Parts: sequence; structure tokens; C-alpha cells
Amino acid sequence: MAAEAHVDFVLCTYDALAWSAVQAARAVQQWPLTTEEHELAENLAAESQAEGLVLFIGAGASRDVNLPDWRQLLERLSESRLNDLSGPERQSLSSLDPRDYATLIENDLGRPLLLSKLEEELGRSDLHIGLTHALLASLGAQQVVTTNYDNLFERASAYDGRTVEEAITVLPYGQVQQKRPWLLKLHGSLHHSAANDIVLTRSDYMRLRHQRGALYGIVQALLVTKHLLFVGYSLNDEDFHELADEIRTALEPRATEPKQLGTVLTIEESAWGRLWGDLFNVVNIGNGPPAIAARRLQIFLDRVAYLATPRHAYLLEPSFDGLLSDEEQQIATSLRKLERVVAGSDHPTAHVVSKALREFGATPGERPNRLVRRREVRLNEASEHELAEAVHSFNSRYGEMERVLWCLSTHCRAALLNNDDARVLEELVWTIKSWWGVQGVRTETKSAMARALLTLDWSPELLEPTDTPQLGGEEYATNQVATLVRQSMAMGVQRREYSLASKVLHWLLPWRIPVYDSFVRSSLGIPERWDHPEAYARIARELFAAARTVTAANPAWVGSLEPRSPLRAFDKCLWWFGGGN
Repeated sequence: MAAEAHVDFVLCTYDALAWSAVQAARAVQQWPLTTEEHELAENLAAESQAEGLVLFIGAGASRDVNLPDWRQLLERLSESRLNDLSGPERQSLSSLDPRDYATLIENDLGRPLLLSKLEEELGRSDLHIGLTHALLASLGAQQVVTTNYDNLFERASAYDGRTVEEAITVLPYGQVQQKRPWLLKLHGSLHHSAANDIVLTRSDYMRLRHQRGALYGIVQALLVTKHLLFVGYSLNDEDFHELADEIRTALEPRATEPKQLGTVLTIEESAWGRLWGDLFNVVNIGNGPPAIAARRLQIFLDRVAYLATPRHAYLLEPSFDGLLSDEEQQIATSLRKLERVVAGSDHPTAHVVSKALREFGATPGERPNRLVRRREVRLNEASEHELAEAVHSFNSRYGEMERVLWCLSTHCRAALLNNDDARVLEELVWTIKSWWGVQGVRTETKSAMARALLTLDWSPELLEPTDTPQLGGEEYATNQVATLVRQSMAMGVQRREYSLASKVLHWLLPWRIPVYDSFVRSSLGIPERWDHPEAYARIARELFAAARTVTAANPAWVGSLEPRSPLRAFDKCLWWFGGGN
């Protein structure tokens, strides 16, 4: 679709498990890079996996959010004063060293006003994170150095509900903590510093090495043991010259033979590359207009991130079972048995095993208790406030997926009425299976259940919303689920998929079909080993009885997300009351 429409799609994930799962699913994707670029991406990814990659981020990394480079920034800061200058004076400014240019502006405006204008340009709270920073943060580098004043990289590093302070330590303002990455801001930060902390003018640069010698000592230490990756630096930037000169000076006393210390990714052809070729592998990524070259750089960084991501981190998370091959399913089953063995054990070996299992997405000591009823609230005794709280808790966590499934199920209803498109039905089946974490479902179930759905009787009236549970609704729901299970087995499914069948029909007919799953059973007190037809029949009876007690059409506690149906809301409540988290 992206190729046909000539657009790029960007998929953002909420946590590391989803990130790992998405990258695993991209194994068949092609990246439009040269052979040399593919080889470089593999080398950089290997450095990242070995925690040997250090990022150096320059102003160019912020260009995709329309932040200016250094010279553009200076021109903006002095814009109101340029009107008073003659043509020759403006021409002389354009050739002036940026540090001296900044000094003139400071002399004209004064330090406080200069910093105020700087914050207006770079410190705005409404700045969105750009794709380049997001890709750089996804590389997982434990040490990052920047000469930028903004906080875009810090914000890009804060995901999975964490704050910036929880996600990354910013030096020299914070203290390094174990297992937490750090970002060294060599030229200060608009979000941490006092006025004299920002490095901008020539006098600032002259004081820098005396006042921040310890920070450059950190940089020198990284040079000896790590591989440096420069992104966002123009080879004629003074920032880059300062860093490169510092590196060369630090190495000259001990250098016996040339050694390249890192890689510089640039989107411009420049003779400056020859000047620094003894220190760095200078690689021009892409040719042509800046926007096209910048996009190619992002494609390259995406490739590095893909290669650097461990693609097994989600193996033991049930939500991603649908992505596992049959062989991976067998491995996951064996590891889950091991997970149950070590859960809650204080034996030293058990702690070592638990730590290893976490690399595969396990949460030892927690998952075995997921189905224990932690909230002693029964559906038929819950107040409207308790129901609303449960629905809100569910929507806060899974609202985005609710919208995806609602949109997908809407397309599926049209396919069922036309009896002509099993592909969108397959997508619904497998999306529901993956999201709900229905375990043990084989790959062929997707197409078999989609074909089985097309054999059922559908009508426009059946697919219309209803506020009032129909007379005999529980019998209809029980029969529909049983029929889909039976038809799916006739199409090749190897076992009775009551859980998956009820969930698929629930989304196609959210006003008529309750869900059958472990949380619902737990909340209603139904034994797990009950025969599927009997257990589902009881679920249908209890939920329809509860639905009939709802006197108002579309009560407020069902929430604002579509479908606004008591049966859909009851499923969310039972998830919450039954121990969902």
C-alpha cells in the first residue's frame, strides 16, 4: 500500500515487547539501501547489541521538526536587527564565524534577552518529537552525547508510560544510575541550565574546556572503548570541528597507527570528509535534495534499529502468540512450564532462571496469579460507579486497540453481507487472537474460521445495533458460537475454538454475543475445566440477565468508545473484576 500510494507509514509502539514483536514481523520487508549501506547497518547494529555504540547527535537531527541549524538560528535571533544593516554589512555577517556572530548578538541584545529568544526558538513545549529522534532513541544506546540545547531526544527516550527523568539521566545535571542510559549535553540545556550554562558565543567556547574539563574527559574515555556514531552534524559545523579536534588532540600522544573511531552519517557531499577521514568513516547517505536525502537517512536508521532489536523479547507474552510459528509455540510452552516452576521461589538458581526468562517477555511471580480475582466485585452487585471505573480502566489501557477492532469489524460486516471477502475476515480473526492472547491457536485457524464465517446466515437487521437484549438472546448467542466452532472444524480447525469463536462473533455482533475467556470465567466463578458448550451457555445466561437489568438505553457507564453496548461493557468489567491488569 505504501509503495502504491507513494507514502511512508510510521508505526509507533508503546513498549519494548510490542517493539520486538513488530520488528520480528518485518522480517520479509525490503529496505532500499545499497550493498555497502546494508553492510554498514549490520556493523552498527552489532555494536548496538554489544552496548558498544555511542550516539553523537547534532542540530541536523532536529531538522524534521523544523528547528534551525546553528547559522539559521543566529539569523533568527538577530532578525529584528538585520533591518538596520546595509547590504555589505549583512554580507559580512554571513561569512562570520558563528561563535563571533553569536557574540555580536549577545553584545546587542544582552545575555538575558538572547537566552529568552533562544528558548522561544528551541525550548517550546509544543514541539513534537521528530522521526529521526525516535529512530535514534530506538537504537537503545546506553551513552549519548549531544551539543543540542533542546530536549527532543530525552522525550523520545521516554516511552512505556515513563517520565523523562525515569527514562534517561541528563548529564551534568543528574547522577548516573545503574541500567539507565545517560545523555551528556556538552553545550548546556534549555531545560536544566542557568543562564551562563549555555555555550553559544566565542567566550563561552573559550571557557568551556576549563569549566567542563570533566565532561570532555568522559568523551575521551568513550573514544577508547566505544564506536561513535555521529548523526545530524554537517561536516563544516563548528560543533563538529570542536569535537573532532578534541578527539584528535586526545589521541595524538598515544596513536601509533591510524584508527577510525566511529562513523559520521551525512546527507551532503563535502570536501570536509577528507579532512576527518583519518578519524572517522564518513558516509554520505543519499543524494539529491535535502528532504529526499534526509528521508534516506531515516530509512537507514530504521534498518539499523531493526537489526539491533532482539526479536525474541515477546516470546512469553500471550498477547503476541499469534505471531509465533509452530516451533516457537512449542518453545514458549516449554518455557512457560519453567516459569511456573521458578515463580515465587527464593532459591538462588530460580532467580537466575527468572532473570533469563525476562529476556523472553516473562514476568515470573506475576503471571501465574493473573486470573486470581483481585477485586471482590460481582457483576450483578456492582454499582454504576464501579462499572464505570472498570470500563474506564479498560479503555485507558486498550482504547487504541478498541478503535482498531471497531474499524476492522465494520469492514467485516460489509464483507459478510456481500459474501465475497475472506481476507478482511482473516485479518479480524488473527488480530483478535493476537490481542486477546488466545493461546494454542494454529496458523491455519485464521483462514478456516474466516471461511466458516461466510457459511453463517447474515442479514442487515442482524448487524444493526440494539439497546435491548432480545428475548431468547442467550440461546441465539450459544447456538451461533457453537455453529461457528463446528463449521470451523469442518474447514480444518483441529480443536473446539470456543474462546476465539466467541470473541470474533462478539466483535461482529457486539450487541448480541458475549465473550468466553478466562477473565470472564474467573469473575463469574466458572471452573476452568468445564466443558466449553456448558460453560459458554452459563456465561450467556448470566450476561443477558445482567443486561436486562439495565433500564436506560446506552447507559453512561458503558463509556464513549464504539461499540456502546452493555455486552461489550460487561466484558470490560469482567476483565477488571476478574483480575485483568
